Amino acid sequence: MKQRQRSSQRSRDSEEETRSERSITAAPSERAAGLSLSRGGLLYLCVPLILSGLYVQQGWRLSEVEQKYEALLERSRSSDQMEEKMEEISAQLQASADAVSHLSELHRSVSSIVNTSADLRVEREASAQHTHTSAQHTHTLQQLTEQWRSTQMEQEASAQHAHTLQQRLRTLTELWRSRQAEAGAELHTLQTQTRAAHAQLTQQINAAEASVSEQLTELQAGIGRNARALERTEQEDTHHLQELLQRHTHRLALLQQHSETLAQHTHRLTEQVEDCAQHTHSWQETQRPRVEECVRALLKLRAQVSAGWRRMEDTLRKVEALEETTDGGGGRSIQHM
Repeated sequence: MKQRQRSSQRSRDSEEETRSERSITAAPSERAAGLSLSRGGLLYLCVPLILSGLYVQQGWRLSEVEQKYEALLERSRSSDQMEEKMEEISAQLQASADAVSHLSELHRSVSSIVNTSADLRVEREASAQHTHTSAQHTHTLQQLTEQWRSTQMEQEASAQHAHTLQQRLRTLTELWRSRQAEAGAELHTLQTQTRAAHAQLTQQINAAEASVSEQLTELQAGIGRNARALERTEQEDTHHLQELLQRHTHRLALLQQHSETLAQHTHRLTEQVEDCAQHTHSWQETQRPRVEECVRALLKLRAQVSAGWRRMEDTLRKVEALEETTDGGGGRSIQHM
């Protein structure tokens, strides 16, 4: 640990010395080239700032357009829901029409029964022997007439319900058409706005590209001047670099000594790792049969659970079959009644 701390301190001292030397050597060159590069640096900073401002404005406009587009999508979804409601109402109207047809059939059957009652009255006048049977027929006729009246009332109620449903359908269709027209108008306005924004952005980008090209020509001229100044300073820098190389050779020798000590430490660590590997191998040989027994027990439990699930599925199928048979028997008994 002490050797590592000493080596880290030496490396820090060497880095501080190199930084101080670089600052000393780079001071005259920076002073010579600072005046020529200041204008170019300002131009390099101004151009990306202008472009970033343009992109931010365009991003705001695009975000507004996206929000409006999401609102239109929500309205279109609501219109789809209205269409689904209209389909449900049309299905209800179809069911009511079927009920009306069924009631008309009942009316026909009742009228036929009324005709039969007239025939029965004629027979009752002709024969007095069948008075008991005619009384029963009259009672049934009264019940049928009451049923016919109730069916007429239901028919009138269903007709009123169908009329109200038709009115609701008309109102829903009118609302859907109005909302669809509003959504189309808003889409058209959004398209015009996006086209105008795109045209403005292209104009701004073209103007920025023209200004950047002019500034680049000026920068190229300044770069040529700076290259000449750098050639002059390179000769001075080479002399300082030679002195630095002599100092670094001495430091490299010290680093080689430190690397040898690190190699010895790594050799010790490898020996410790080999010992740990031997201990882990012996532990695996002793604990492996226990792990295999646990795995076998888990496999048995899995097989038992799968068998239980199969039995449960079979019982569920049997119960469903019994329910279907009971439902079919109840429906047949109701039809027979």
